[in-house]
Amino acid sequence: MPSPSFDPETDVNRADTLDNLDKATVPELAVAGPTGRATDVVAPGTVLDGVYEVREKLGEGGMGQVYEAYDRSLGRRVAIKLCWPHVNPDSLRDEAQALAAFRHPSMITVHALGSVEGRPYVVMERVYGVDLWTFLDRRRRDRLPLSVAEVVDVSLALADALGELHRAGLAHRDLKPANVMLAPGGRVVLMDFGLSHSESRGVPASVAGTPEYIAPELMTAAVDPRELFRVDLYSLGILLYELLTFAPPFLGSTAEVLRKQVEDEVPRIDRDDVPRALTALLRELLLKDPFERPSGMDAVAFRLRKLRNETSPTRESTEPFRVLVVDDDPDIARLVRYCVLRAVPTAQVDVLHDAERALERLQVQVVDLLLLDLQMPRMNGIELCMYLRGTHHADRCTIVPISAGAQEHDRQLLRQLGINRFVGKGDGFVERLMPLIRELERLPRGHDVSVQRG
Repeated sequence: MPSPSFDPETDVNRADTLDNLDKATVPELAVAGPTGRATDVVAPGTVLDGVYEVREKLGEGGMGQVYEAYDRSLGRRVAIKLCWPHVNPDSLRDEAQALAAFRHPSMITVHALGSVEGRPYVVMERVYGVDLWTFLDRRRRDRLPLSVAEVVDVSLALADALGELHRAGLAHRDLKPANVMLAPGGRVVLMDFGLSHSESRGVPASVAGTPEYIAPELMTAAVDPRELFRVDLYSLGILLYELLTFAPPFLGSTAEVLRKQVEDEVPRIDRDDVPRALTALLRELLLKDPFERPSGMDAVAFRLRKLRNETSPTRESTEPFRVLVVDDDPDIARLVRYCVLRAVPTAQVDVLHDAERALERLQVQVVDLLLLDLQMPRMNGIELCMYLRGTHHADRCTIVPISAGAQEHDRQLLRQLGINRFVGKGDGFVERLMPLIRELERLPRGHDVSVQRG
């Protein structure tokens, strides 16, 4: 694994070309951390704009620091990122605006953008978990390789998130394990958009990134901003290689690593359990010519999803129609169960009363239909849907939300998650629900009609 001294915001000047990469100036540029600072950006206990009470520092990098804070107005914990005094504040604003445009389970939600003493700060979702770098380091020390299924799940979540970015004309440019969070419920979250770059901003002024994950074309030519997404393809290949082996393919000094990225072939993976299809995808992602890599992240996600489905246990069509009802109201749950059994008398119906238990069940059991209440305490139905879509634990399941109080913005978010069926509670509820259940039972097993097919 790379040295943690490398910084997410490493900036290697394009003037240091392949011919002089061994100069001492390059390793100096790659060393992490802002220089000359004596104190943190903000002290714990500070209240920003009378709302956000700063509590503790969560981490820092070359761009700034991230703190946990308490949102007094909404009574929740949030994360707040502030940049160092010497960093251009526009970079943080750009990062916040880039993130705010997306609602995806593998990306952090931005709540607000504020300023303190004339410098911006961004208020974000507080994600609990462990970063992928730390997780891999623990598994390496314990000599517990990741299974192929684990590798595919993490890679697929990241490919889906990066695909969303690329469709919006953005490239992340700093994909690596330290910038990936493994959150509860199997959620994989892409972090740190400080180096993200938009097509509209033209050619980047400098080469930014971490040497072990940087694409070779960045060291040899100015990259067309419309082709920057290909840089993320290469970085995903490096990360995929590391998931399988516990180390990126190229290690050494900064100069050595950058030279290897341009010149050396990727070492062979010594694992007999890796399918040929995964090896082929990895080889294509790590091709030196960016135009020989897969056409985009959507193509990568398609191949990873196919791999995951091929390695998952199959369902026989003779198996019972399996339905999971999740509703915190026992009376409503019994009514929904009654509707299912009236519509499909042979169905196997389980009932749970909270989303946390439902998530645990869906991580180990395949169901054909999830009938889900949206308004529940602790984790609500929409949060459960986001977890399931992010971790792909319910890709073979049709999700039908049932609710009496869903707002239009709730339905819009569900549609963004690919969930297009909805049954409102109230008058006519049973009459609307039973025909839908009969329709869904007639579909082939594993055919998720809640996902819009493009």
